[in-house]
Amino acid sequence: MLKSVQIFVDFIKLPDRLDWQNAMKRAEKVKVFHVVSDNGFMDVRNVHSNVNFTAKAKDFVHKYSAHVRDAAAQSKVIHLKSIELANCINSLAKSFEEMGKMNKKVKIPTQHKLYAKLSKIFSGQSLALQNNGELIKIYCAQAMKYYKQEHEPMLEVLKFRDQ
Repeated sequence: MLKSVQIFVDFIKLPDRLDWQNAMKRAEKVKVFHVVSDNGFMDVRNVHSNVNFTAKAKDFVHKYSAHVRDAAAQSKVIHLKSIELANCINSLAKSFEEMGKMNKKVKIPTQHKLYAKLSKIFSGQSLALQNNGELIKIYCAQAMKYYKQEHEPMLEVLKFRDQ
C-alpha cells in the first residue's frame, strides 16, 4: 500500500536525509496557492520571474489603457470633424448644382452638365466622408471602450497576485 504513495517512495529512496530537509525548506520559501480555472485547479508559484512579469504587465496595462483612451477620444474627434467637413463639401455640391441650374436657364448645356456632374461627385464624397466618420465612431470608439473595460479586471488580478 505504501508503494503506491509516490512521495513516500521518493523519501525512502533518498540517499541523504538532508536532501529531504533542504527540499522542504525550499518548498516553504516558494509560496504556492491554488487558483480555480476553467480547466480545474492549478498551482501558482511566486518566483522571481513572476515578479518581473507582473511589474512589466502592470506597466503594459497602464500604457495600453492610455493608448486606448487616446484612440477612443481621437475617433470621436474624427467623427465630429468628418461631419463638419462633409457639411462643407455638401454646401460646395449645392453651389455647383445652383451654378448648373443657372447655366441651364441661359442655355449653356455643356456647363450645365459639368456642374451637375461636379455636384453629384461632391455629394457622393460628402456622404462617404460622413459615413466613414460614423463607422470610425461606432466601431473604433466602442471597441476601445471594450478594451478599456478589459484592463480593469486585469489590474485586479495582478493586484490579487501580488498579495
